[in-house]
Amino acid sequence: MKTYPFSPLLGANLCLSDNKRVNAFGKAIKETVTEGDVVLDVGTGTGILALQAVKHGAKKVSAVELDEYLSNRVREIARRNKVGSKIEVINRDILDIDSIAERIDVVLMEMLTTGLIEEAQIPAYNHLVENGIITSSTKIIPASYETYAVPLEYDFREYGFDMPRAKHTTGEGLIRKLSDKKHVSTVDFDGERKNPCVKKSIEYLMKHDGNFNAIGLTSVARLSNGVSLGESTWINNSVVVPIDRNLDVRQGDKVRLNVDYVMGNGFAKFYAEATQNKSQN
Repeated sequence: MKTYPFSPLLGANLCLSDNKRVNAFGKAIKETVTEGDVVLDVGTGTGILALQAVKHGAKKVSAVELDEYLSNRVREIARRNKVGSKIEVINRDILDIDSIAERIDVVLMEMLTTGLIEEAQIPAYNHLVENGIITSSTKIIPASYETYAVPLEYDFREYGFDMPRAKHTTGEGLIRKLSDKKHVSTVDFDGERKNPCVKKSIEYLMKHDGNFNAIGLTSVARLSNGVSLGESTWINNSVVVPIDRNLDVRQGDKVRLNVDYVMGNGFAKFYAEATQNKSQN
């Protein structure tokens, strides 16, 4: 029996309800897929991206989905939309698939969470590269993915308790941004294997006084040449992460942030530490 650390049904339906996400991927698919392409849709969920690929000319889509219920529903959805002969649903973990019968022209990979930290986008991508399913000629959506970090003063109090932890947020709890956001990482999905480890040291100039106790992570997915997707309702939400040791900072201080994490490995071993050099008055 398969067990999951999350609800596949909840996640798939939330993603489908995100109009900004669905429309952006639809535009990128229209821009990328050409008549007669063979497409691999990794983590198809409700099948919406597979349907869009067929709409824009794909002759076949192999739609991989781990969840049995969703797999069965996508088969029925494809049949109802008269594309059942073009969408093949594969009810397996992508990490267990070592080969695909046909050469893949386009890969759709929407296993995206901020920083590529929580979902298996990078492990799945590397697996496909290592097994020759993705090559340098494969067109991939997203084409690249960028992550940024900004120092924050953040109020983690909820229901009368102090509860610091990594959390997706739409702005609640934010006291102030202490500086400008800076680049942490860029992943180009270009057919080459990617190192999942991110280690970055970033220097910030503080623009406000405050208690530096967290960082805010944001991301932008470059889906294709003409389409980018930043924060939307259910993708790339800002993530607030407490740092290892709080710092009282003043405007003009220079602060160095060190971050260390593994993409696809969650926040259990995510590390963020800040050190400062006081401004001279």
